Amino acid sequence: MKSEAIKIAETIIQAGSMLLTAGAEVYRVEETMQRMGLSIEGVKECNPYVSATGIMCTVCTEDEMATKVARIYSSERNISIINAINSLSRKCVHDHLNVLEIDRELNQIKHIPVYHAQMKSLFGAIGAGGFAVFFYGRLMDVAASFVIGWVIRECGLYFEKIRLNPFLIIIVQSFVAAIIARISHYLSMDCDVNTIIISTLMLLVPGLSITNGIRDTMMGDYLSGLVRFTESFVIAASIAIGAGLGIYAF
Repeated sequence: MKSEAIKIAETIIQAGSMLLTAGAEVYRVEETMQRMGLSIEGVKECNPYVSATGIMCTVCTEDEMATKVARIYSSERNISIINAINSLSRKCVHDHLNVLEIDRELNQIKHIPVYHAQMKSLFGAIGAGGFAVFFYGRLMDVAASFVIGWVIRECGLYFEKIRLNPFLIIIVQSFVAAIIARISHYLSMDCDVNTIIISTLMLLVPGLSITNGIRDTMMGDYLSGLVRFTESFVIAASIAIGAGLGIYAF
């Protein structure tokens, strides 16, 4: 039978893993885990350590100590989960929830509905078309960007299902975007290939990773910040490789 300290550590680790997987910053994950842990009755110490790829948490009660470790393999951006767990942490501090109540709340948060694949593709298409307007594209540029945005989102969702390497997915997406942009230019001289390519590639830019890297670095989490910046650099290189191959191949 699990001890109380182990149950608490597992619950706190679960909350931290959900936050980090959803795209939260390292300092936010650590602070939330600590607040939730210390709010539980009987907990004397709660010491989380979080990096971009793993979490460790030690919980001390009056009678025992327990440490749990979790490895983070992938992430899927979900601001709704981050917001829900932040609200839960405030509720824990205010109402002093026990472990079972926190665990029940976390299980409910796990089942927060997400957008289905077609909706994600539609948002990608709208985003690409919006960037074309932002870059002063003409009507044909906006239309082409809309279509390409849809196509590369569908490509990304398909390759994610078959578990292709994330960086290879980005190379393929940027390659497809460049190829279709060139085809659009040849089919209609009203299309500006540069505007179309830039507008569609904006969907692949790692804005959240760059922002989190800056915020983690400013909060003193230099290792996590370096990991985020490295990830952003590799993604940017993947975009450049894919788009370059697409431009020179057609």
